[in-house]
Amino acid sequence: MDDNNRKLIFISHANPEDNLVAQWLSLQLAKEGYPVWCDLTKLLGGEDVWRNAEEAIRKGTIRFLYLISKTSNAKDGPLMELSIARAVQKEIGITNFIVPIKIDNLDYSLFNIEIKRLTAIDFAKSWAIGLQQLLENFSKNGIKKEPSFGPSTVSDWWKTQFNLKNKIIYEKEAYFSNWFKIKTLPEHIYFHSYLCAGN
Repeated sequence: MDDNNRKLIFISHANPEDNLVAQWLSLQLAKEGYPVWCDLTKLLGGEDVWRNAEEAIRKGTIRFLYLISKTSNAKDGPLMELSIARAVQKEIGITNFIVPIKIDNLDYSLFNIEIKRLTAIDFAKSWAIGLQQLLENFSKNGIKKEPSFGPSTVSDWWKTQFNLKNKIIYEKEAYFSNWFKIKTLPEHIYFHSYLCAGN
């Protein structure tokens, strides 16, 4: 397949342990206009074109983001995807094809040998700062955005996923109160004061 078809940002992560950051990152990148492939955001902007992870890595990925954590550093699924990504990197000759994203306090010295020499972007201290560094990396390396991705893509996906669960519903509702309406003011109003013991 022509390298011009390589447009995806593939996000590899430990499932379910690192799902929260993986989904957040997927939606942030999609909002910025980058085509994303992540198992947690299927049907986001057409990522379902690639039927499975291996096909997406081999044929459609321009950058492979490896969310490195204590779990993904030792879990079979992410390590298998990383191994495929290493093979693709050698085949297509993109030296910075794999981008490690550090998401917890795993010591750099313990990183898997496949990525030990690569410079990781640190998300462990701040997801927002990490995202900014990643976007700067994409810009510097000429990673292109796609018109089919953007804020509306994320909004549509969100509505589809959470349509009946987390939306605001506008409807009339009865208001119950134990306050009684005062029709007329009384002739006299008495004020009482209370003394505390010892005063």
